[in-house]
Amino acid sequence: MPSPQPTNRSGADAPTAKQLRFLRTLAQTSGVTFVYPTTKAEASSEIDRLLNGLVEDPGPRFVPYEQDLERARELGVPDSAVGYRDDEITGYGADAHWTHTREREDRA
Repeated sequence: MPSPQPTNRSGADAPTAKQLRFLRTLAQTSGVTFVYPTTKAEASSEIDRLLNGLVEDPGPRFVPYEQDLERARELGVPDSAVGYRDDEITGYGADAHWTHTREREDRA
């Protein structure tokens, strides 16, 4: 099965290491992906595309817990959708386990 990416690039037309390094930096900064260029011209146009797409201040990438909780409430998710109480587990670390099991609840 042939490789999806060409493995033999012509040396003169191939993108420079500096172009590829700059592309990776731009992609990480802007949070986008790109297809590795096969020529210098493709690398240059991809760099231009990523530079034009950059925003001066993209805003916070981290959403504070309060905003996340507020959004969950707007969507109708209960506050303790995955929460548990202290009396539901026993033990510590690798020895921790649930105090209630379905088998015990079914017998009661």
